[in-house]
Parts: sequence; structure tokens; C-alpha cells
Amino acid sequence: MRYLPLPLSAHRSAWGVETAGVERQCRGAAADAPCRFCGAFAAGRQEVFHLDGDHMNHAPANLAAACSLCHLAQHLDVAARQRSVVLAWLPEVSQAAVFMLTRSAHLALLDADADPTLQVPPARGTDATVAAWRALKALLGREEQAKARLKTSDPGVLGAALLALTSGAYRGRANLLGSIRLVPTGRMLVSGEDIYPRLLRAWAGRAEPKAPGPLPAPTPAAPRRAA
Repeated sequence: MRYLPLPLSAHRSAWGVETAGVERQCRGAAADAPCRFCGAFAAGRQEVFHLDGDHMNHAPANLAAACSLCHLAQHLDVAARQRSVVLAWLPEVSQAAVFMLTRSAHLALLDADADPTLQVPPARGTDATVAAWRALKALLGREEQAKARLKTSDPGVLGAALLALTSGAYRGRANLLGSIRLVPTGRMLVSGEDIYPRLLRAWAGRAEPKAPGPLPAPTPAAPRRAA
């Protein structure tokens, strides 16, 4: 499958709307289609991506299936509220490749019961977890270069700036932004809950771990006989 380009975008019709990760799931055949931008698939979690950015344009030719990460490219305000991505300078890697790499690295950490947000180093230093940790650290390390160029690494600030561009400048935003990418932080906060671990398992085709059942009630002690 040929992937579609994924420029960072902002549109008045989508600004301030809580979408990615929580609603606007695909329906019908698109619900069983992989992401048109990176190829990821999570049953029941694919989201509707409006190709021209206009969320009032529901023409079938304007709609594509997207994963929750790729969908954030046109919902930069949502990404900021969820604290799910930061801006980074990565001229050598496409946006889709960043998402594919970080998704694999985060899943490797999750499999090792390690923290995908990198706040706590993994207790088990296997080759896979060490490689995942180093790859994510390297990607997130480019945040400072984005700050040096844009004076921010906040996707919400960038989105607001895109909304303020003239139509001509906005059409050329890919050249304006150069190699600015969204790098996932290992979390996706929706209504105070981090849904990112569930998304990782869904992308990997894994079932959610079962919650532990209630502890059995203690057996009442037999009454003591009088002496």
C-alpha cells in the first residue's frame, strides 16, 4: 500500500474538538482498513482523517482511515492537551517512520513492564529494552533543536501559529516547517486516563490483560465449644 503524505495541519473546523483517541472512529469498510499514513491497524480504533483538513467536508473521497497517532497531525491542540507528542527536529526521518519506530519501541518497553514515558529506567536491561530506550531517548533528544528553530516544542503553539498564516503561506507549510516532526511521549491522556498502553496492545493485536478477580471471602471461623 502506498502511504499518503502527513503534513502537520490546523483547520478552524477541527480546532478545539476532542477527537483523536476518543471518538470519530471509522465505520463500515474503513474500520477494517490499515492507517493510510503509516500502515498501523487496531480493530475498532481506526479514526476518520479529513484529507483537506476541513472537518465539515465528509465527501467519501476526502476521508481516510488513520491510526490515533497519525490523526494527531491535524489535531495539534488535542496532542498538546493529551501531552502525547512533542515537536522535534528530524530531517532524516519521515513523520510516518517516526510513528512506526516509536510505536515498536514503546511496545518493547511495555512488554518488559517498563515505563514507555521513560520517567523510570527499565528494571530488566534486555537487548530489546535497552535498544528501545536508547532509540526513544535519541528521538526525544531532538526536541531542543525544534525549540531552537520554532521557540517552542509545544504542538498546540505550532497549531495556533498555523491557523494565523495566510492561505498562501499555509499551503507552503511543509517548506516552512522543514523537518519538524511529532515524537510520541509514551502517553495519551484522555479525561485523565492514559489510553496509550491499550492502543499499543491493540496495534500489536493483543488482548487486554484481565483484571484480577475479587479475593475470596474469608471462611468464617467455627464457633468455639464451651469447656
